[in-house]
Amino acid sequence: MKGYFDYNGTVPVDAKIKEELGEWLEYGVPGIPGPRGRRTSGLLEMARSVITGTPGLEEYDIAFTSGGTEANRLALEFLYMRTLRAGLTDGNFLRDRVLIFALDHSSILRQAQPLRNMGYDVMLIPATSGGTADLDFIADKANASTCLLSLMLANGDTGVLQPVEAVSEICKSRGIHFHCDASQAPGKTDIRWYGFQPDTISISGHKFGGLAGTGALFFRRLRRPESTFFGDDPVVRPGMPNTPGILSMAHAWKTAQHDISHRLACMGAKRDSFQSGLLQLIPSARILGGRSPRLGNTVAFILPGVTPERLIQFLERQELHLGILHGYQGIHSPSPALLEMGEDSEAGVACRFSIWDNTEEKEIEDLLSSLNSLTESEV
Repeated sequence: MKGYFDYNGTVPVDAKIKEELGEWLEYGVPGIPGPRGRRTSGLLEMARSVITGTPGLEEYDIAFTSGGTEANRLALEFLYMRTLRAGLTDGNFLRDRVLIFALDHSSILRQAQPLRNMGYDVMLIPATSGGTADLDFIADKANASTCLLSLMLANGDTGVLQPVEAVSEICKSRGIHFHCDASQAPGKTDIRWYGFQPDTISISGHKFGGLAGTGALFFRRLRRPESTFFGDDPVVRPGMPNTPGILSMAHAWKTAQHDISHRLACMGAKRDSFQSGLLQLIPSARILGGRSPRLGNTVAFILPGVTPERLIQFLERQELHLGILHGYQGIHSPSPALLEMGEDSEAGVACRFSIWDNTEEKEIEDLLSSLNSLTESEV
């Protein structure tokens, strides 16, 4: 493939991880008596320390999961636990409102209906035209009856960063559990964890270079989540850990955080070069969330007059990979991000350009030239 520009979809596995994978697959089962079991347990604790040793995350513990989807489900687990326990003595049980950002990941959004079925008043936080969560709505609706608010750190479609620090202050002052899906952020923005410190955080390893099928839920050590899952021990997420996946995620986490200022400066310059080049070559193109703070690697845009089918065929012929923003029901369904931001879903195809620090400028130049030829052929 000539050009891969969908690093918000997944980040290809780092070469170093591929080298280590063979050895990682030889490790034993953690907790099983014997030197291999002890070594594996030690390596998993080291991986845990690498991640939670990040400045601002020292007060958290983590439960390793199969990815961000499972982590997001576990983050809301205490809401489900309430309905399973009779004779509740939870002082916050009378809180029955749940606020979920309308552009959160589908693994959060799709929990809205089951929670409504259990009696929760689930409200969706609208997005502004710039793609950020509506702070006025949050300030008004996050009240004494609210038990949980979910807001992602960065939207993977548009790259728009959310006002998590302001929302964190609202939640802290009103005793609301704040969950943040941070899957898109590692390696793509300089996360100031001290600045907002939510109650729970979810990440997905393949979004920053680890093996697919691994993620984690961060939670404060003094506020351990309850779980309806059953296993040998009363842990947040019982079951056999994915040792190679966890070790790969720890390696990728450390790599993504290394010299973050330099890597963001490099990515930001390439991102801006693509955006300015796009608008110069295709003046009718529109940038989504271009005036909002964004991830250092992302440009979401609309190509007017181009259909999704036409773009897909073109990209396949050119051996290019861009993210194409559409709904969960298929290529003909509109993007939730476009609808929430008030964009005309019939105006053209919405795309996501997202890079990594190894993306070369020549690749970007070739992509721009290809997109220009596509739009010229549509005229």
